[in-house]
Amino acid sequence: MSALDRHLYFSPHIQPLHHAARGEHEDVIGLLLAAGASPTKTNLYGKAPSELADPNTEARRILEAAANAM
Repeated sequence: MSALDRHLYFSPHIQPLHHAARGEHEDVIGLLLAAGASPTKTNLYGKAPSELADPNTEARRILEAAANAM
C-alpha cells in the first residue's frame, strides 16, 4: 500500500483515484498516479478506476495505460 493510499482517502471504499476517474479529472489522475496511486486497485464494488471513467475519454486512456504498464 502506497503512502497515498494510506493517507489520502475519502472513505475505506472510495479511493482518490476512483473519485478522480469518475469526474474525469485528467490532471488529478496524473498527479495521483505519479504519487503512487494504484490504477488496478478495486473499490468496494470490484471496479478499477478505469472502469469508472467514461469510455473513449482521455481519463480512461490514461488509467488503462497505467494499469497495462504494471
